[in-house]
Amino acid sequence: MLLLAGLQVGDKVWAKGDLGMDPVLVQKYTRGTVVGPSTSDDKERVSVKWEKLCQTGGEGCNNVLPVMIVKTCPPLPGGLKIGHMVWAKDDLGKDPVLVQKYTRGTVAGPSTSNDKERVSVKWEKLCQTGGAGCNNVLPVMIVKTCPPLPGGLTIGQDVWAKDDLGKDPVLVQKYTKGMVAGPSTSNDKERVSVKWEKVSSTGEQGCSNELPRMITNTCPLQRAGELKRASTGVVEPPGKKVRTEGVNVEHTLDAEAQLCTVCLDAKKTHICVPCGHICVCESCASSLCKQPKLCPLCRTSCTQVIKVFF
Repeated sequence: MLLLAGLQVGDKVWAKGDLGMDPVLVQKYTRGTVVGPSTSDDKERVSVKWEKLCQTGGEGCNNVLPVMIVKTCPPLPGGLKIGHMVWAKDDLGKDPVLVQKYTRGTVAGPSTSNDKERVSVKWEKLCQTGGAGCNNVLPVMIVKTCPPLPGGLTIGQDVWAKDDLGKDPVLVQKYTKGMVAGPSTSNDKERVSVKWEKVSSTGEQGCSNELPRMITNTCPLQRAGELKRASTGVVEPPGKKVRTEGVNVEHTLDAEAQLCTVCLDAKKTHICVPCGHICVCESCASSLCKQPKLCPLCRTSCTQVIKVFF
């Protein structure tokens, strides 16, 4: 719907100056959305829904002349732009702390306070609520580049849990895949924030803060079919006899991943058929042969547990 001065319903606008006097209704640079024609007798105005009114601190509408608003965001301090990803350089606020050091946020627009040297930032986590929220900060309080992460890790890097994480209950199971999301969101800055593909309590994606030594950036699981086969083969298709005697399989697992997934002591020497996981040592393979036969990794029923030669 086309309104006065080329404005349309849904346009984002900003107050050019303080609106109203004694008291001020809307502060300079407050963001709003055009919602329609004026609701008053003055049809030279348009109705705008503002994100914050001075009197209530909440959203609200009023009717303004087009010359009182602009459709482009005013220049922000520090050369920042709306949508910029930023991090808190240090704890923000005291008694209590509002935002912890290294918390990630997004520049939302000009300051919603009287201090126009600040910018409004929407943080991923506020200390008081544990949820997302906004506050106004000086540009010197934030940085546009992610702080260096412990262990040489980088945001977006794939990682796997080396072992079960957490006890009573386990939060993340061993070998669960995740992605480094950024610095720790807790007080322990020796950790990194990881977004896991599956968290035990919900069965869905979720985040936790972990020490670098608790995770690995190389996948610890290797299916037998991914190993190079000798000319005679290591694993045949299901239903066929598995030939292993005298076969040399190139060992591609790292030292820690070679350990038996049951006892975590001896090296893996046996393969579960038909799933193809090389996951148990000779001693644990003997126990596995007893009913029920289930692969320790995928819990698939095993028809055979056979020794392989690396």
